[in-house]
Amino acid sequence: MRTIGFPISDKENENRRAILPTDLMKIRHPECIYIEKGYGKVLGIDDEQYVACGCHLAEHEEVLDKDIICDAKIGDAGYLKKLKEGKTIFGWIHAVQNKDITDILLDRKLTAYAWEDMFEEGRHCFWRNNEIAGEAAIMNAFHCHGLMPYNTKVALLGKGNVARGALKILTLLGADVTVYDRRTESLFQKELGQYDVIVNGILWDTKRKDHIIYKRISKG
Repeated sequence: MRTIGFPISDKENENRRAILPTDLMKIRHPECIYIEKGYGKVLGIDDEQYVACGCHLAEHEEVLDKDIICDAKIGDAGYLKKLKEGKTIFGWIHAVQNKDITDILLDRKLTAYAWEDMFEEGRHCFWRNNEIAGEAAIMNAFHCHGLMPYNTKVALLGKGNVARGALKILTLLGADVTVYDRRTESLFQKELGQYDVIVNGILWDTKRKDHIIYKRISKG
């Protein structure tokens, strides 16, 4: 039976956790699960709560030695190059948008299961996670810049899950929002200068080479 390791993410400010004690209670063989010590601390969950569910606590290096490594932002993990060949990784990978990650996967002969490509009958399995990402991004961005949405004109790019979450928060907080999508890109380029804030909810097409146009437009 294959073992699964859950390391603490080494990405800055990444406080999400891929598994909780309530999840472990639903697993048939929790003894195959290895949780890094202190895994749930950021969420106020003690190690003892994980142990009570039948899984193992382990140091970071031991967790990375398991057959499958699950980490929410594993595509950004600094330990990818340290993994032994042939292991399986499970989480947000985003290898399509990042050649460096793809090269590591190929070089280390890693098998990757990407959360961004998991669907059930056409619906993304992590759609709510994406909505929350859009909601949290708006709250954090306005907080950091000392603005309130109701004082701003906002251009929102996209109509997917992330954009939907962003639109909900912007609307609730009174922002003046105009939504654009891929079909109205040329219109967005024409009208870009009239907005205080630009929110991007569209995954950039890595085959395109014209991103410089947006830099030029944004500079004046």
